[in-house]
Amino acid sequence: MWLTTQKRLLTKERLIHMNIQVEIIVCYLCQEAVLETNKHLSVDCEYATRVRTTLLSWTNTPIPTADLSTTLEMIKKKHWKKFKKEVIAARWEAMIYHIWKARNWKQFKGISIQYVDIVGNVICEIEVRIEMYKNTKRALRCRSFWHKLCN
Repeated sequence: MWLTTQKRLLTKERLIHMNIQVEIIVCYLCQEAVLETNKHLSVDCEYATRVRTTLLSWTNTPIPTADLSTTLEMIKKKHWKKFKKEVIAARWEAMIYHIWKARNWKQFKGISIQYVDIVGNVICEIEVRIEMYKNTKRALRCRSFWHKLCN
């Protein structure tokens, strides 16, 4: 996540900025002829949009689409219980991680990962995190929120 917020992912835009030759200017995930940027991978990419939309409906927490730094700031400013903020931020982090992983698998291994598989992985990871912390005071304060997610 730090790489994303600091714009340090080795996207095609960053490679070009580092004077590294890039031959293909196509997003590996959505196949659009666009320069791959941090913003494209997290906001504009159709593939990422499908993942994000599905996860937003799962948590029922509408957050405007923005880059990761802005999104995390929005989550921080919400009037939610601390544990809910942590779960929602973890969902975004896991989503970015799995989208980047899918992009790398497509680029380097030629393996396409379906967006529903990413959604399933993120949900599984978040449910495991909730299970680990569900008996803590801060988790018990927003039990109704995580109970809906895990059932």
